[in-house]
Amino acid sequence: MCVSPYSVDGEDSQYCLHVSGFSGTTEDSFSWYHDKQGFSTPDTGNICAEISHGGWWYNQCFYANLNGVYYRGGRYSPKGKNPLGPDGIVWYSWKDSDYYSLRKVSMMIRPRTFRPRMSP
Repeated sequence: MCVSPYSVDGEDSQYCLHVSGFSGTTEDSFSWYHDKQGFSTPDTGNICAEISHGGWWYNQCFYANLNGVYYRGGRYSPKGKNPLGPDGIVWYSWKDSDYYSLRKVSMMIRPRTFRPRMSP
């Protein structure tokens, strides 16, 4: 899956995320909901960051959260896990569920000035 173009502002703008142009094999749970959000962590008082135990570009919590908790087996129930809401590694549109935790994800960001090296 690819989200392009995207950028992240500096610290003075709370690392505000700018994303558009999603394409991939699943529906977009990221750009339409998290675009233009500042980055929040549990120590900043953001309740979504506290519920999810990690930093992210929260917008009334999330539809995608790649910094959540991994629950072995993927599916989990809010009962006994986190009664305040989902806290797994979530891409909502992939399994139509806040309560499916992905095992592995990666998000790669590089400088705007990056130019790939040509192979010899």
